[in-house]
Amino acid sequence: MTAETDTSTRQGPANDPALSPADPSGPGPGSGAACAAETAPARPGRMLVAVVTAFVLGVATVGYLFTGSPHAVGEAARAPAPDGNFTPEQVQEMVTRLEQRLREQPDDATGWAMLGRTYMVLEQPAKAQAAFERVRALRPQDASALADLADAVATVQGRVLAGEPA
Repeated sequence: MTAETDTSTRQGPANDPALSPADPSGPGPGSGAACAAETAPARPGRMLVAVVTAFVLGVATVGYLFTGSPHAVGEAARAPAPDGNFTPEQVQEMVTRLEQRLREQPDDATGWAMLGRTYMVLEQPAKAQAAFERVRALRPQDASALADLADAVATVQGRVLAGEPA
């Protein structure tokens, strides 16, 4: 085979006169575009796609069982509802655990702040005020703690902030 024959038998847009940019009319009925379409490779069969998909899923499953957290599937029952909300029982359980932890670690300002915010969400502003006062005692220069305390005081006093809390 000569170099001239070799270049004339290669397929591709550079050597196909039907796809050449020099032809302003583009591919037409007599330009050879039909021949190029006939020589295009066939699409893979459905059976091949199904086998490859099954193989990939099998490898992923085995990989997950060895490196993932299959035990977490049982924990899904204790997770929040799909809409992201917790049940009232779950919230009360979390509050009880946080209160217990703060009895054991009373100097945890972050925990007290979390408890105060939780009480505010639960519409218990008096309890929130007590929690935020603990935060203020532990971190007197924390502006966020002071703002949280002010919000709780205002809520307890009917949305009125009159002077420093007693």
